[in-house]
Amino acid sequence: MSIFKAYDIRGVYPSQINEEIAYKIGKSFVTFTKTKQVVVGIDARISSPQIFDSLVKGLTEQGADVINIGLVTTPMFNFVQAHFKYISGIMITASHNPKEYNGLKMNSEDATPLTEETGIKEIEKLVEENNFVEVLDKGSVSKKNHFEDYFSFIVDLVKKDISKLKIVVDASSGSIGPICKQVFSKLNVNYVPLNFEPNGDFPSHDPNPLKKDSQEETKKVVLKEKADFGCLFDADADRIIFIDEYGKTIQSDFVAALITKKVLRDKPGGKVLYDCISSRIIEKTIVDNGGVPIVTRVGRSYIYLTAKKEDVLFGAEASSHYYHQEVYHSDNGLLTLLKIMELLIEEKKSLSMLVEPYKIYAHSGEVNVGVEGKDEKIKLIAEEFKDGKQSRLDGISVEYDNAWFNVRKSNTEPLLRVRIEGKNKESVDDMKRRILEIIA
Repeated sequence: MSIFKAYDIRGVYPSQINEEIAYKIGKSFVTFTKTKQVVVGIDARISSPQIFDSLVKGLTEQGADVINIGLVTTPMFNFVQAHFKYISGIMITASHNPKEYNGLKMNSEDATPLTEETGIKEIEKLVEENNFVEVLDKGSVSKKNHFEDYFSFIVDLVKKDISKLKIVVDASSGSIGPICKQVFSKLNVNYVPLNFEPNGDFPSHDPNPLKKDSQEETKKVVLKEKADFGCLFDADADRIIFIDEYGKTIQSDFVAALITKKVLRDKPGGKVLYDCISSRIIEKTIVDNGGVPIVTRVGRSYIYLTAKKEDVLFGAEASSHYYHQEVYHSDNGLLTLLKIMELLIEEKKSLSMLVEPYKIYAHSGEVNVGVEGKDEKIKLIAEEFKDGKQSRLDGISVEYDNAWFNVRKSNTEPLLRVRIEGKNKESVDDMKRRILEIIA
């Protein structure tokens, strides 16, 4: 079934994911995990309440008690499950996808995400078979309010007075708006709010902050308000992008490098994690600041599992997800924002000045190419670039002295994703031309 992805369940409502499917997923989740307790949160999407009702029906019919924590962000959901030691959890969200989508992110114990290797495939099979054992001892449903717990925890992590900065914050009509209001109030943050009211129609712009059209409003307001910087969250606030004081988008790798320097200054010799498509500037920053670099494959589940196993200080994903030891190694856009604010206060520099030293490599950006026979194309690339240093951690990565690249299969679309970086633009352009000649 197409909705069962590498690290979550996601599809168009109601043609791909709907009440019937959600009900079966609920029964399948309990059957597979044998859990007796599931904490459940929802995002702001129009279809989330309907999905919630059917999911909970399936969960409780199979004997699991459900704790309903309401409209939350995915980072808050993960925090609540880990901090209060709920046995398992399901977050109803389609993350940054357009309004027509919905989905489920499923966690086992310790807020550990299920992947296709650790349960999603088995749950898909149980849904397809639709043959469940009747359970006589049904589960119950209770509501818990953990907002003040979360607010207090996040606020206590901020050690600097960040009230002197002026920022623009776009909540993208997702569930982060009300949370930001409370946290910012406690920290006396001077901010200009954009799209803070949760609205599953996402009327102002697409909830994916990486899209240029989604960034336009924030950029204009940053300039108009003469703000220190701006930021945008996605719909469930596990992803955040930054806009500098000149209205320019900051590359996610530079944000990661800034936070890497900060955390290693606070805890020298620690481990920092990044995915295999991230810029080499992150590895360089880790080494230059006395840290231990760890590289992993792409995807939240894989990064989280490695971060937890290695107890890293910080982790970064090229898709603008940032993972923090303080919140049980989960990705958290709000904490990322607060750390960047602290950094500006500590360094007494603007955001554009802070990132300037990291702009030492040429970069292609992500190039997405629609292809048939993705595995065969990767084999051809491996053969063409066999004289380079190769890694098969995720797709294929190849390194030369002047340029390096990764080509990998999309987990959600019929695409190959290409990222190339090098010491100069000419090397990157030449590598790009050679790669596209093979796969385009």
